[in-house]
Amino acid sequence: MAFYMSIRADQRPFNLSETDNDLNMFVCNYTAQSFGDVDTWEDDLVTVITGGGFGLTFGIDTFVGPKSILPNGDGPFVTVTDTGGARQDLFHGVIDPVMENLSAQITVRDRNFQSAQTLSLGIWRALVIHNTAI
Repeated sequence: MAFYMSIRADQRPFNLSETDNDLNMFVCNYTAQSFGDVDTWEDDLVTVITGGGFGLTFGIDTFVGPKSILPNGDGPFVTVTDTGGARQDLFHGVIDPVMENLSAQITVRDRNFQSAQTLSLGIWRALVIHNTAI
């Protein structure tokens, strides 16, 4: 379990393009700050997304990583990819407490433009998190 001081979007989701199989693709980048080591960043985002009332299920329509193999179909399909974040912040005079600065990209693909946009905006609104353990 990780404690997040904040998770927030860097911008509003935007339509990046259509994929090779004619799926609309909406993208949004997120950043977070957490005290201590976080080894579950992508999984924590998936937990929030799949528990957010969007009808999404990990491994069926929600995936982790840039090389996720998406099933055939119209979507929606959601991928969560860690994008590295920024360096850790250390605190003067304190050995253990380190603040991790994390980042990820969440991509929503759907054949229907409006459905892709609506889902990406819903995730964008759900991922405004402060002082929460996931």
